[in-house]
Amino acid sequence: MISKEKFEKLLKIDHAPAVSLYVPTHRSGDSRKDKIHYKNEIHKIEKSLLDSGLSRAELESFMSPFNDLLLKNDFWLDLSDCLAVFRTNSMFEFYKVPIEMKTLSHIGDQFLVYPLCNSFEGQNLFYLLALSQNETRFFECTRYSVTPIIIDDKVPASMEEALQYERENTLQSHHAGTVLHHGHGGGKDETNMRLEQYFKSIDIGLNEVIPTSDGPLIVSCVDYLFPIYKKVNTYPKLFQRNISGNPENTNPALLHEKAVLELKPWIEAPLKEDKELFEQKMADEAASFSVTEIVPAAISGKIETLFLVRGVHSWGSYDSESHRIEMHEERLADSLCLSEMAARATFEQGGTIHLLERNQMPRPTANMNAIYRYK
Repeated sequence: MISKEKFEKLLKIDHAPAVSLYVPTHRSGDSRKDKIHYKNEIHKIEKSLLDSGLSRAELESFMSPFNDLLLKNDFWLDLSDCLAVFRTNSMFEFYKVPIEMKTLSHIGDQFLVYPLCNSFEGQNLFYLLALSQNETRFFECTRYSVTPIIIDDKVPASMEEALQYERENTLQSHHAGTVLHHGHGGGKDETNMRLEQYFKSIDIGLNEVIPTSDGPLIVSCVDYLFPIYKKVNTYPKLFQRNISGNPENTNPALLHEKAVLELKPWIEAPLKEDKELFEQKMADEAASFSVTEIVPAAISGKIETLFLVRGVHSWGSYDSESHRIEMHEERLADSLCLSEMAARATFEQGGTIHLLERNQMPRPTANMNAIYRYK
């Protein structure tokens, strides 16, 4: 994943050669194929740089980090859906991106970064609690990532630990002269009371850990536990259905996958709202699906929301004096990536960017759709 701060750092690069490389990869089991694909792509970059006038010595120095990465065998055993690599004479950075992308390399004065627009950490942030009587785990998630959060110092790790803590407090209260009354033989009621106490401790701790109430909290647990947890919960955005089943020893990636399925309507709500707004704005002539209109409008700060087809690049030229766009049917040596230009300008003006499959676009026949901030 990439943070918004790192994305902004990549945006600021403005000197040649700036090389961007996107290579589809596999999460596990196909490292040899991924390495071969990567190696073939860096050979293409080498040829392009030689053709641009780099000397052999300059090329060897520039490409050295690419080749060093190829030799790190452990790195290739733990990948995601795409590897994004960025290189200038003074920097070399790479990111494992959990979004499927097509192969793309680009050499210019700036990095080509718009394929990363939907992969920021913090977008669609939600929380996942894996809850059982024997284990408590907590995760901060986005649509594409799951990150464990250490909560051992805030909540009991198990119900047994919570009961031990209660027994110690009871003993201290007894020595202090407090008279305590305990029920006997309560059976199911007593078990539920202990679960409530355990879950209250978790709820108190989680409310200290979660910095804001922006995202929902979804709980993975066996079904009979969830009503008990709901009863004591104080977090305002608890999701009203649990992920059914015992989460003990379950891989976080699998829990995350189930959580995303449950939360899909919430995750996709902003896109749904923007698509509906696009239709309204089209009726008011405050939206467009013309690349030649959208790119100049974005550069002028007029785009509020931009929709781009994932993996499809619009190539052309831009005249900054006349603000005219000339489209290129295919990528030429001097072609500019118009998708990149529109995305950069929209991002820098605080607009929203959606990277979508073509059939998800408001106007699927066009590579770009946009809602104007003003016209």
